[in-house]
Parts: sequence; structure tokens; C-alpha cells
Amino acid sequence: MVNIIGTNGKDTLLGTQDADTINAKVGDDIIDGKNGNDLLSGDAGNDTLIGGAGNDTLLGGTDNDSLRGGTGSDSLRGGTGNNLLRGDEGNDTLDASYSSGNNILSGDAGDDYLDISYSAGNNTVSGKDGDDSFYADEVRGRNTLNGGAGNDTFYLSASKTAPYSLTTQSVNGETGQDYLSIYYTRATKGITSSFDAATNTGSIRAGTNRINYTNIEQLEIRGTTYADFIVGSNGNDLLFGGSSGNDSNYGNDTIFGGEGNDYLNVDYSTSDNILNGGAGNDQFSATSSTGDNLISGGDGNDNLSASKTRWQ
Repeated sequence: MVNIIGTNGKDTLLGTQDADTINAKVGDDIIDGKNGNDLLSGDAGNDTLIGGAGNDTLLGGTDNDSLRGGTGSDSLRGGTGNNLLRGDEGNDTLDASYSSGNNILSGDAGDDYLDISYSAGNNTVSGKDGDDSFYADEVRGRNTLNGGAGNDTFYLSASKTAPYSLTTQSVNGETGQDYLSIYYTRATKGITSSFDAATNTGSIRAGTNRINYTNIEQLEIRGTTYADFIVGSNGNDLLFGGSSGNDSNYGNDTIFGGEGNDYLNVDYSTSDNILNGGAGNDQFSATSSTGDNLISGGDGNDNLSASKTRWQ
């Protein structure tokens, strides 16, 4: 292992064929790890970090940095500025969580993990090839998430404190069998949603949180404790009328499954709910739901699970 430390000036630091640890320190630096499983740290300044071959760890630091993993399964962590993170080949982890800047993340080839949770900037995140996982929990900015080729999974949630103005997340699964999971359990207002079956596009809004999505094959929505209007997609959806688990659901919810074999849930609800499965073989769950529930199966062979429940 080789340990290389830069100066407070503008450095170009080159690694070896072995596993290197390189710290550029202050300045606008270029670091190329070459071969080996390297640890590269940019520190302050507008830095360029290149992992090269091997399973590398790249840390951006402050200011605006460019991080490129190279071949191998790499871990890239952006700093506080406007950063570019590219995984290249391999199953990479691209992390811009808690960032305040406007970042660009590109997974490229491989099954990548891309995380912008708790960030405040406007980020553009692309999975490219492979089965990628996207995380955008409690984000504050306006973000664009593109799945690319492969079977991708998107996890989004509303922030505990609602944004001051409308904040929209745009999700495009693109090709493959893509899954979108939305947790709005912390939203401060109820859900309104829509879906266009002809174009496979939909929109979900709760107060100043909004998600626009397209090319999603399976949808999971977990509603709020307020009155929700939830509409499923063409696929096999999981739709929950209130907070998950054994929490009380106080809102009067309306849930439409649409096409596909859907799962509609209003367990532990104390309110009056309307559930419509639509076409497909749907499952309904209304355990310990004490309000007046109106449940319509629609076309297909449907199943209702209910105990300690009232329904019409």
C-alpha cells in the first residue's frame, strides 16, 4: 500500500498498481488511482478523482468535484458543492445524500445504488444499464430520476416538514420492469393522484410534495393519516390507505386499483373508505377497520380479508 499526500496547491497525483491512499488536500487537484483498491480524498477545491481499475472509494470534499469510479465496484461520495458522480462499469454506490448542491449522478453499467436522500439541491440521477436502486427520502429539491435499461426500483418519501413551495420529483422508469415505492406517511396533507392508462403516466401529490412518474410497471403507495385519493397504475400495485403497520388511519380514503392484480389495504382505519379493485384478481384487506367501508371488486377473481371490520 502506498500513502500519497498532496500540497495546498494545484496537484496531479497518480497512484500505483497497488492499493493506494491518496489525499489531495487543499487546491484544485487531479487524482488518478490507477489499478488497485484505492481510497481517494479530494478535500477542499474543485477536484477530479478517477478510480481506475479496482474497487475504489472516492470522497469529494468541499466545492465542485468530478468523481469517476472506473472499472470495479466503486463507492463515490460527493461533497457539499455541485458534483458529478459517474460509476462506470461495476456495481457502484453513488451517494449524494444530505448534499446542498445540484448534483449529477450516473450509474452507467452494472447494478448500481444511487442515493440523494435528505438533499436540498436539484439533482439529476440516471441509472443507465443494469438493475438499479434509487433512494430519495425526504428530499427538498426538484429532482429527476431516470432508470434506463434494466429492472429498476425507486424509493421516495415525503419530508417531515413540507417544502414552502411545490416541489416535484420526476421519475421515468424507461425500459424494463420498474417499481416505484412512495411513502407519504409523513405528509402534512392528504394525497390526490391521477393515472393515464394510455400513456402510462401518473401524478401523486400531498400538499407541496408531488411526484410525476412514467413507465412504471408496479406501484406501491402508502398514504397519509388524512383523506387520501389514491389511483393505481396498469400493473400489480400495492395501495395502502394510511400509515403502514398498526397505526390509526384517520382520513376517509378512496382507493382505485385500476388494471392488474392489486392489493388494497385500509387496516386499522377508523374512517369511512371506498375501495375499488378494477380489472384483475385483486386482494382487499380491512382488518380492524371500524368505519363504514364500501368495497367493490370489479372484474376478476377477488379476495377480501377482514376481521373486526364494518363494510357495505
